Amino acid sequence: MIEHQTIPITKIVSAACRNFMAFSGLHNFEFDDGINSIIGGNASGKSSLITLIYQALTPGTSRRSNSQWYPNNNSDQSLLELKFIADDKPHFLRRVMSGDN
Repeated sequence: MIEHQTIPITKIVSAACRNFMAFSGLHNFEFDDGINSIIGGNASGKSSLITLIYQALTPGTSRRSNSQWYPNNNSDQSLLELKFIADDKPHFLRRVMSGDN
């Protein structure tokens, strides 16, 4: 059985995705120190970016049957990546979601 533990993330450095929600192809988002604002017009991907971060960090949200992950309409596979700082060390997280997994 896999035990889930909370990671004390102090900063999200970047988020990237391929074929996820509003994003076709590869997209990378870099975050500066301090407060970052996400602005854009309707259907430009603001909610998709927030969902990307949530989905990458939340265990158990990779099953499509639970309507918890959202591939881009043009693909049945999505890639999510996060670079973050926890315990003063850089960490990388990658999730590949394909079909119902």
